[in-house]
Amino acid sequence: MTLDDQRDTIERALGERMLNHCLTILRTWINEVGEQTYSNRYHSLSDNYQALFSYYLSTNDPERDRLLDEMTGQAYHLTDDIFADICLKRGRVESMTGFDRESSTSIMMYFMKCMRIQEEDLDWLCDAACDENQYTKALIAIASLVSNLKSFFQEDAILALIQCLDSDSEVIKQQVSASLLMLLIHYDVRIDFFPKVQDAFMDKIGDGEDMFALLCGFLQSTTVKLKDLMNSEHFDSEQIPTELKDLIQHVSDQTGGSDGNGIMNWTPSNDNEYIAGLIAILPQTWLYDALVGEDEERAEKLARAYLEGGMMDLMWNHLDEAEAQLIEQLRSEHATAQDFINYGHICFIRGDRTMAYENYRQARQMIGAAKPFFALFRPDRGHLVDLGVPVEQVYLMEDNLIKV
Repeated sequence: MTLDDQRDTIERALGERMLNHCLTILRTWINEVGEQTYSNRYHSLSDNYQALFSYYLSTNDPERDRLLDEMTGQAYHLTDDIFADICLKRGRVESMTGFDRESSTSIMMYFMKCMRIQEEDLDWLCDAACDENQYTKALIAIASLVSNLKSFFQEDAILALIQCLDSDSEVIKQQVSASLLMLLIHYDVRIDFFPKVQDAFMDKIGDGEDMFALLCGFLQSTTVKLKDLMNSEHFDSEQIPTELKDLIQHVSDQTGGSDGNGIMNWTPSNDNEYIAGLIAILPQTWLYDALVGEDEERAEKLARAYLEGGMMDLMWNHLDEAEAQLIEQLRSEHATAQDFINYGHICFIRGDRTMAYENYRQARQMIGAAKPFFALFRPDRGHLVDLGVPVEQVYLMEDNLIKV
């Protein structure tokens, strides 16, 4: 098992608060690094975890969940610290102790590659973001840091980004806000165990209205690109990477909550795939709860933004609204095969099998080949069945769309 495989295994295990799975691998890492401080932290965590399990067997004290969350957070911190040292020891990254604050290149390289950004350097970033004479350097540092954080989580660095929202520069605030949205979705499983990040973010965004508006704008700008892909005459299901298909299928099967096999374990080959993956898991994330929660107006706005991009994810329980919006989209010259599929789903659920078939057939003809059509149709099978379509009818309809 490679180092990256081990790290992914730890991520999945800690996402489910399964500390022993993590500790088994950490033990081998500590042996390689040979750092006594890590060994002490390891044994303290291991002993406390075993004591907690013994306590769990004999009592129903609800405090045990809080304690387990705290221990999971400690395990994440220990994992990150040891992983950084192993990468340095194996020569996967360079040892970096600072940067030239007058050199844009030095700023970029430091914030992009350093796995242990120093506190004074994060302080410089926060100050630069609020100094109009340093805005350009701050933007370079922020963009570089976000690229770094997508690969290696650093709590203090994310807290510094949140602090940068105090900038008077709208450009910086927009860049930081968009970056935080992506990172908080990206690390959704982890964020549950980093309350300092959650609290700092919530304190900084106030009522969240500006951040929510940015989220909707982000969705609308990116889903248009995905829609263009689906509407392309050259669309082929092979253009959708297997990892993304699996991720989207996994999310569509979810009934709520997220599990340890989150986005951080999926490595897209380009930015479009990365953004598509973030969009796919958004409704199951802490960020969604933070910005939308029980606010019905925001939930409706976000659902409409999704549907504009061809995604029914948030509309399955609001078929009347979805139908009205889809009718408008189908009347436009930009209607996609996915729009016809979605409208066919609504007809199918309503019992109008003829109209459902006609819309599915239209989508099938637009796409051309059967394989890419079914790549769009099949992830929704479960929703159709859950909303009352007998599974036998779903298979019958699908079988008669192989040829049109």
